[in-house]
Amino acid sequence: MLVRAVIALAWPGSFSPAGGPANGMEASIQETMTGTTSQIEWATQIKPRAGAEFDRVAAALQTVADRQSDPAREDTLRLISILGEKRGEVMARTEAGYFIAHWQELGGRVQGLLIADPRYLVIKTDQRARQAARKLERA
Repeated sequence: MLVRAVIALAWPGSFSPAGGPANGMEASIQETMTGTTSQIEWATQIKPRAGAEFDRVAAALQTVADRQSDPAREDTLRLISILGEKRGEVMARTEAGYFIAHWQELGGRVQGLLIADPRYLVIKTDQRARQAARKLERA
């Protein structure tokens, strides 16, 4: 039997409007989730872990960006922005089965979403072009 339940989820480290983690802030999300009662119970345990994984990856990228100079920093900040969009898309999903099927095992899932985005390839291509140009300048 498919049910619709209103649930409230709260977890630390949600994304700030600037696209990075809102360190220490708690986000409370009121939403409607669909699925069987047991699916919804399971998904309410999985979804916050998925959000936390996005936050963990964003924090790691921010640490890298803080140590970089332009244009590498800009590339990393673009990746964080893409990650924020992906996080919003995933966390907006209301089907309990989606979280059960796709987010039980987190290992590399967030990075996979980032790498699969076409903008990631553009950023990596730009980086390679800059590296090649620097090699030519030195030669």
